[in-house]
Amino acid sequence: MTTVITTVHGTFARQAAWAQPDSPLSQYLTAHLGGAVRIAPFDWSGRNSFEARDDAAKRLGDHLEAIGRAEPDSRQFVVAHSHGGNVALLAAANGRLSKPVAGIVCLSTPFLQAWPRHLGAARIVSAAAGIVLLFANLLFLMLRHRVGSSLLMACVVVTAIPTIYIFIKAAATLTDNDKPRWVLPEMDPHRMLILRAAADEASAALGAATLASSLVARFWALTSVGAPLWMRALEQDEADRARQTRYSWLRRVHGLSVMCLFVLGIVLCVLSLLPIDPPWVTRNQATAVLVASFVLNLLFAWRKVLAIAVLAPLWWLSMLLAGPVLLLLSVFAMSFGSSLALRHFLWIVSAETTPPGVWMTVQLDPESTPRGFRGLMHSSLYDDPRAHSVIAHWMKKQTGVSPAAERRVGPAPRREA
Repeated sequence: MTTVITTVHGTFARQAAWAQPDSPLSQYLTAHLGGAVRIAPFDWSGRNSFEARDDAAKRLGDHLEAIGRAEPDSRQFVVAHSHGGNVALLAAANGRLSKPVAGIVCLSTPFLQAWPRHLGAARIVSAAAGIVLLFANLLFLMLRHRVGSSLLMACVVVTAIPTIYIFIKAAATLTDNDKPRWVLPEMDPHRMLILRAAADEASAALGAATLASSLVARFWALTSVGAPLWMRALEQDEADRARQTRYSWLRRVHGLSVMCLFVLGIVLCVLSLLPIDPPWVTRNQATAVLVASFVLNLLFAWRKVLAIAVLAPLWWLSMLLAGPVLLLLSVFAMSFGSSLALRHFLWIVSAETTPPGVWMTVQLDPESTPRGFRGLMHSSLYDDPRAHSVIAHWMKKQTGVSPAAERRVGPAPRREA
């Protein structure tokens, strides 16, 4: 029976040397698996975007299906590096495959997931207002510095309207839809082996981008907390007004008392300032009466006072910060894919060491890295003899060949949730 191994390169690595039939990994697997072994490199665009990986997954599914039709008795494996692992996992889960892939090996793969942020209507309004302020400030700076091109200023004004509309429409759509937007499919955990190297630079970079974007988004969420609270306070005031029919006499007494105290306080203030200076009027008395009217009013309208004094400034701050936050999140999103730059405000994206679930994971000991290695740890596995041995041992186990005679060079696999 022929064993066909499809190799899938990672991002920006078209025609990767390790994926070719004459690479050290391919030669090791050919020599140690036994029987006929064929290496079938799969080449895709290598672009860093969700769309490119989705398109590559469809093409890889067709590639695997074609091999299954041409060689129906063959066993198929996929060995993928970096984001090629995401491509392989999507392709292998394709229900159109007439014969399931025997196994997938993922080398240093950052498994991506994306799901909508729960913004809420108030924060969407804050962000939309922030976009308006961003365009307004841009237009103000252009007018202040007397930019000569009126066409450029017109473009800024014209671009602002559809940008705000598209943002609000997209935000409303994602807010109403709680389903994940990009989640790796479920798969039998026994059919996938995950190999990782310590100090993986790509995983560290994606983790740093996730941390930075999370801190920025949480700081903005902290400032925008005034928005939902203010709206809730205003809604409570509306509910209180709706109940005024039950407590109208109390409201009237309260309003009359506040008005009388306020008028009395103003009169006392005026009398205390007049030249006649009556002895029975002092400024302290006038101040005390005005403070009493304010406190009495506060007892019934404390929500509105709190909203105006605390929550409203917070909401305005969130509007001012919305523009810079959008720009920062767009910059951080570039590490996950250029197409995500305009959507990172609406999505949460993370790169994990494994997909959701329980998987067979092997991390090689960094102290046993072959001497003389000078490259990135992210790219070390496909040239590491220990990884070659682990992959061959696992593939033999998948095909039912007893690996008892095989001497393990790498560490024993461990399960990781």
